[in-house]
Amino acid sequence: MAAASAVATQPGPSLNGRGDWGGNGITTIGVYSDGNWCLDKNQSWAWDGEPTDTFGIFGVGHVGVTPVTGNW
Repeated sequence: MAAASAVATQPGPSLNGRGDWGGNGITTIGVYSDGNWCLDKNQSWAWDGEPTDTFGIFGVGHVGVTPVTGNW
């Protein structure tokens, strides 16, 4: 299943993001929708499910916010 498909059932628009999700210096894709992140941690460019990739919930109910990626 492609990463974009992983959040297709979530309400609201989905936004693409990119970042070093695995902490290995390699930039990979992520999809964000209403507080939910699907991160491609194994660099396959597809959603492989957990624990291979990561589904994270950040700020539940924050509809309409714009995520910002970075090395925090």
